Amino acid sequence: MHVISFLHAARTISQTRFYERYERWVKLSHRAGGIKPRSDLSGSFQDCGRLDLLLCQAEMEYSDIVFRNQNIILNFDDVRNHATSILHEYSSFWISSAYEAFRSYKEESESSGGGLNEMQASVYREMSLVRMPLFKHEYAGMTKPKPDQKKNIHEILLSPDGEKIERYHGSNRSSALIRSGCAENGSVSWECYDRNSETSFWINRRRLADNMLNSFKVSSSV
Repeated sequence: MHVISFLHAARTISQTRFYERYERWVKLSHRAGGIKPRSDLSGSFQDCGRLDLLLCQAEMEYSDIVFRNQNIILNFDDVRNHATSILHEYSSFWISSAYEAFRSYKEESESSGGGLNEMQASVYREMSLVRMPLFKHEYAGMTKPKPDQKKNIHEILLSPDGEKIERYHGSNRSSALIRSGCAENGSVSWECYDRNSETSFWINRRRLADNMLNSFKVSSSV
């Protein structure tokens, strides 16, 4: 079987199993994408939804493999490692896709005199906290150095016991490392640092997607 056939089968399985969730994503795509009709913003939200459904299926299978299925004896570490790698990759893709679609919605809404509601603003903020270290390799709100600035550039790390460690660099190149893991429901979680509150907390991908759906007050007709 070709890879494209596997992917099509996976999409069909996920949409069938999570059909109610699929309906909610379709409604969200029309509601959010309709703010910019002469664009494919609605299609971007539907892409986010399809990827979310695929991840929900993968997360459920991952949870069965790692936390509940005791019948896997051979190559368990290989199965777990491959599953973990795939989950992290596709979860990162979802963050990037959802953030960009949400950012376009936010900008269009603000330009028309509206804006995000309180829950949407919270979801967007959490997406930003995850996206920055994953794709921009720095923390959200990290001070940008001036071209001639060579000191006081730092990164924030967390030790295994939760201690916050600040490392200062002698150049204007700085990086940010993010810890990640999988919750019991199989969904990837990232430990993000918020400079506004100077606290670190875990953000779960599935919960973030749930909150995104809830923030637009979309429900299924099923």
